[in-house]
Amino acid sequence: MSPSEYLTSDHRRLETLFAAALETGEVDLARYDAFRIGLLRHIAIEETIVLPLVREGKGSFFADRQLHLEHGAIAALLVPPPTPDVTRALAALLQKHNLLEETDRTLYDVLDDCSRGTRPDLVDRMREHPAPPLSKNINNPDGLDPARRAVARAGYDFDKLAGG
Repeated sequence: MSPSEYLTSDHRRLETLFAAALETGEVDLARYDAFRIGLLRHIAIEETIVLPLVREGKGSFFADRQLHLEHGAIAALLVPPPTPDVTRALAALLQKHNLLEETDRTLYDVLDDCSRGTRPDLVDRMREHPAPPLSKNINNPDGLDPARRAVARAGYDFDKLAGG
């Protein structure tokens, strides 16, 4: 299995978890927390393993900064409770974000090029990456403001992502 295949399959696993958490119209918090943990772990893999390896191999990646800003926005959207607006914004942002990683000549293709033949243990390192500790959602009147700002820093409008 190539690094891109591993990461792409993890995207599909996370999409399935997210859909399962929302499938009844009410958020299944246990499934949503499993999704949150998995997504934070995936982001950590990309930030601590993938992006440094790509930088080492290519010097830079055209969307390096954008990916980092989007990772921050995605993580910030996992902090407030999963209201309909938050989950719609998160789903829309993930869809856009995955295009920067999975489509032709984007992050995962560049990763495969950088790791081909030189990093046989890379997928094992990704598989073994620990899950992060998970904090409870922060539910207060201003709790969404940091997420809105992180989404704006990544170049998006929270209300548009949420469908509002």
